[in-house]
Amino acid sequence: MQQYTNNINLLTQAVDRAATGAYQKFAKDMEAEVTKLNQLAGDPGRFQPIRPGSAEERGPAVADSALAQAERRMAAMTVEILSNQAGNLSIDALQQLIQGQAQLPGRKTVIYFSEGLIVPTGQPERLRAVVSAANRVNIAFYTVDPSGLDTMSRARVAHLTTQAINSVDLGGTAVKATNYQENLRGLAEDTGGFAIANTNDTREPLRHVMEEVRAHYEVAYAPTSSNYDGHFRTIEVRVHKSGIRLQSRKGYFALPMLDGISMAPFELAALTALNSQPSPHAFEFHAGVLTFHATAQATECRAVFSVPSRILHFTEDPKAKLFHLHVAFLALLKDDQDQVVRKISRDLPFQAPADRRAEFERGEVTVTLPLRLPPGRYHLEAVAYDVDGDAASTRKIALVVPSAGALSDLVLARSFEPAGEDRDATDPLESSAGKVTPEVSPTISKANGAAAGVYFVLYPGQGAGPEVGIAISRDGKTVSSAHLSLPPAEADGSLRVLSRIPFSGFDPGVYEVTVTAAQGGATVRRTVVIEVE
Repeated sequence: MQQYTNNINLLTQAVDRAATGAYQKFAKDMEAEVTKLNQLAGDPGRFQPIRPGSAEERGPAVADSALAQAERRMAAMTVEILSNQAGNLSIDALQQLIQGQAQLPGRKTVIYFSEGLIVPTGQPERLRAVVSAANRVNIAFYTVDPSGLDTMSRARVAHLTTQAINSVDLGGTAVKATNYQENLRGLAEDTGGFAIANTNDTREPLRHVMEEVRAHYEVAYAPTSSNYDGHFRTIEVRVHKSGIRLQSRKGYFALPMLDGISMAPFELAALTALNSQPSPHAFEFHAGVLTFHATAQATECRAVFSVPSRILHFTEDPKAKLFHLHVAFLALLKDDQDQVVRKISRDLPFQAPADRRAEFERGEVTVTLPLRLPPGRYHLEAVAYDVDGDAASTRKIALVVPSAGALSDLVLARSFEPAGEDRDATDPLESSAGKVTPEVSPTISKANGAAAGVYFVLYPGQGAGPEVGIAISRDGKTVSSAHLSLPPAEADGSLRVLSRIPFSGFDPGVYEVTVTAAQGGATVRRTVVIEVE
């Protein structure tokens, strides 16, 4: 909302923006769906309007029972989607704030203006993870609800919302923690601060905040247990003198710190697998790092992880007619001194209709994660962890990051999706034509056409346009070659090229695909080796 400043006018404007931002739209959309649920409840005796006197108070709508039930399920699912979308944004932003503050010494105070803290449905541990991270880096949150006094009880709205949602059988976890103001209070009190809410005069409580900034007690201790089991360890502080109200931190997750940042719970199991001896290999797993725009300071990269969907543990939910699976990826990037320089990870819980399981089993779970690395030699240690199946596989690869270069790595393209409105122009795997999903495995099956072609990005210099050709060879002999027509340049001046190669027409064997680009007397080449089976 506002960068650091002592300008009270700018701060006031930031509070105004916080009070008229996305939370109002979320709350309005949420209330509309709960109103719909109430109207379709079909039981006038149990009907409780959220806003007495409003149009909603006319009572349950009279509708076909089957249609009403379908509409109630859709409304309940919409509430869950709203909660997850807004909750992930809120929690992720708080985690980034904490990571930024972690580099500063001493106690840090955050005054957090928000009308409510949304937590994703069925994931209360995400709020506890925020509390844990804040406590470990010495941050106290003081939360301020800028909406002031409200004629409508937040607790009553939370109760009626939860009651309405849980009256619909979605075949999954019941919706909880819909009192978003109470979530704010928990964030504050569990990190040693307090919440300011239900008041139109914040002068006195904010004076109290500044008093605590200037004067407070600090008590530190070192835990005797080195068992990083990922559990939340509660801290309790007591005083012998009566009549004292304590504000203290409530606890932390028992997770190791890595590069100054605590690990998420899902990362702990993956790291345990990565450090196991012998290294686990329960299923097929591919990993790689692709390099793109290289400069003397840093090279833009993409780490790619991929597992066949069929090898993952599928959990069926016959009642809801859904299947679930859950896979997590983690990788440590180490320099030539074997020191960790980066940690990257992604947690992927997934569910879909049961009748799509066969289709999904034929595919791959592929994740690409961004990296910027200084030039040098590295090695990547990666793990894929099947959470529901409690199985893991690891990969270790060597990597050389160039200091300069006008041509990216060659990327085997498993699939290509036309560009949509949500295109990420900063992703080198996306162009104005569409998005490439990389194929990390060097083995290409000509039977199912797993790779559609070869993709690369060219960063030309000034002057006449480059000449680009592609050649395919086997045992040192050229099998096929062609001159490539180049697409229009992207906004950043790069040329993003997808060359379609009919792998299905090749005999089984090992091939080299080489792209050569020449401009102004300079020539660059990149080669990728593939095996056709």
